[in-house]
Order: sequence, then C-alpha cells, then structure tokens
Amino acid sequence: MLSGKTPLSIKDAVFYAENAYYDNQKSYEAYNRKIQEMANLCRLKMKQLKLNPNDELVKNMMIFAFMTDTFEVKLPNKEQTLTHYPMRYDFDDPGAKKNFSKYFVTKLVDENTGQCHSLPLLYLILANELKTKANLSLSPKHTFIKIQDNRRYWHNLELTSGAILSNYHYLNSGFIKSEALRKGLYMDTLSTKEVVANVMVDLVRGYVKKYGYDEFVKQCLDAVLSHYPDCLHARMIYANFHTARFHYVAERNNFPPVQQLNLYPQASALYKLMLDSYATIDNLGYEEMPDGVYADWLNQVKKEKSKSENQQRMKLKQTIK
Repeated sequence: MLSGKTPLSIKDAVFYAENAYYDNQKSYEAYNRKIQEMANLCRLKMKQLKLNPNDELVKNMMIFAFMTDTFEVKLPNKEQTLTHYPMRYDFDDPGAKKNFSKYFVTKLVDENTGQCHSLPLLYLILANELKTKANLSLSPKHTFIKIQDNRRYWHNLELTSGAILSNYHYLNSGFIKSEALRKGLYMDTLSTKEVVANVMVDLVRGYVKKYGYDEFVKQCLDAVLSHYPDCLHARMIYANFHTARFHYVAERNNFPPVQQLNLYPQASALYKLMLDSYATIDNLGYEEMPDGVYADWLNQVKKEKSKSENQQRMKLKQTIK
C-alpha cells in the first residue's frame, strides 16, 4: 500500500497487522462483516431520521453518535428495534502493556470496548465505508479525530469520552511544545498514507513483543520512514532498536566506558546511531508525558463532557437537522 502497488485501505491494513500478531488465525470475512453491519446501521438511521445521506457532517455525526451514544434503529420489515450501546473505554490495561491485543480494532468490534488507539481507527474505517472525510490527529500518548463542518470549521471528536473538544484541552496538557506544533507532530491531520504507515508501526510493535529486535524491524521502519519521515512512533522504536543493538555489542565487550568506545569501532558506531536517533526525536519537539499525567488529563476530559464544551456537540446536531 505504501509503495502504491495496492490501493490504500486503513481497514485492510489494520486487519493485516492484527492478524499477523494472531498468527493468521483471524477471519477477514467476520471482521469485514461486523464493520459493514455498523456502517449499514448508520445508513439506516440516517434514512429513518430523513437526513441527507450525502452530507459530510451528517455522516460524521452519525458515526460519532453510533460510537458514543445509545443508538436505536428500527429494523426494516420487522417490529423490532435494534439497540447498540456506546463503545466504552477499556480501563483494564489501556496502554496494552500486559495484553497487546487491547490496542486492536478487532478486539473493539468483538467486545465493544477500546481505547484511544483503536477507537479513532474504527472511526476512520467507518468514515471510509460511508465515504465521508475524517482525519486522525495526534497529541501526547493519544489519538483523536478531526472533522470539518459545512462552514469548514475544524472540530475535535474525542471518542474516549464522547465529547467534542477545543484545541485548548489538548494544548493544556503542558506536553505539547511549540516546536512539535510547528513541525506538525501534534494537532495536525494525518493523510491516509500516514495512517497506514502508523498501522505498520503497530505491526512492528507486535513483532517486537513476540520476537524482539532484528532485521525485519529495521526493514519495516525504513519503509515507514521513507513515506512518513516524521512518524514519531517509528522514530521511537528505531531509537529502541539502535539502543538494543548497542547494548548487545557493548555487553560482549564488557561494557567499556564511553570515553574508550573509540577502541571498539562497532560499539562506537552503534552508540552514535543511538544518540542520533534520540536527537531526531528531540528535534521533533517531543516531550515524554508520564502515565499518571495522561490519566489525570483523561479524567479531566471526561468531566468536560458534561460542561460547556459539550454544548458544541448540540450545536453540531442542530446544524444537521
């Protein structure tokens, strides 16, 4: 997909990456069927509410409602009403440190629970199915959706809490430097190719968890960075890759002092690669956000759901009526 040999598809890329982690045990047909069912429910709801199915904002708000609200649809030719409950944030290991599949869209469509990685990816997949525009955006340790309304104003859809937030709520975390904004590291919109590149990074993450760092990791990261040079997640894994290689060589030379590395050409070269890789990340404007700070920020976002920012959501709903 990245080289242009196959059409870009976030839906397919996500499945390929996750199915690889599952050792090819997942069914694409079952995965695709569930996504088609979700998209069809959105189409049916638009029809029943007599909304314009070609309106970009209508389609986006319908996906948002499907994922964040209790969603009721009358089944055609039946006396039944189907109820889909909101997709919930998975507070059990949200960082997928114990169970890597917590990150997965396949897990989200099966269990109706996800987190800030899988929820936005599913949103993008549904947006593609409904042929509407939506973009992935990054903030520290977080991803969310950006859409434009019919007046071309941008809105941030926060799927972890079901709120529509201003840029202030992301910038207020204190971990977004001006350099990161200037270089588009955070708060910018990602292209479909950049999203697919990020999915390839997920493939690498799963591989590293199973097999560690080897040449396959480097091949994947080189492919990602050739199409998306400022991919933060790829750069971070590359830094870890160079660190692991340096430690491996240094260990076999009894961990010589840094001042004596010039006596060990291979270790010295790897040490420089390691430092250069971390310098590249720093130059992007990245600053590490502690897990506790992110948790506090997420709780604050939840509180904002019931406050003034959520009034913006009502205005958007009124716009599409």
